[in-house]
Amino acid sequence: MSILAALAIALASDSIPAIVPRPAHVTVQPGAFTLRAATVIVTDRALVGLGERLADCLFPATGLRLAVRTAAPAGTAAISIRLDSSLARLGDEGYRLDVSRSHVAIRAYRAAGAFYGIETAWRGASPRSRSRTSRGSRGAASTWTWLVTSCRRSS
Repeated sequence: MSILAALAIALASDSIPAIVPRPAHVTVQPGAFTLRAATVIVTDRALVGLGERLADCLFPATGLRLAVRTAAPAGTAAISIRLDSSLARLGDEGYRLDVSRSHVAIRAYRAAGAFYGIETAWRGASPRSRSRTSRGSRGAASTWTWLVTSCRRSS
């Protein structure tokens, strides 16, 4: 049996979603974050470009053009992308991705880790886990349920 086949069997038999590269720690929790037209992507000033990249990835799939800001009012549903010096132990490419019904938080020690956290969040939400709940006048979804698994990756 090839190494690739063994990996495929191991991933298929695992209850943890297939995320490559495999995070150091994954916690599967019930519930989903729901994107809405009012959802904001909040970033550090240094990560605005990554926030815009995520908004660009989400738009074709959801029809939602999310605003990217460096701050959002309290209580706003948000996808937060932040640098966090306390995560130095994860290395330059490590990140922490936490998802709840009210927010998605991507934290990393360096921008490279934030990039990988965004990729995990986007790619980890398979087409089956993304579902439109209603359509607006232009045919775009006014809300979008996005199931993403909370995880932590170290390089």
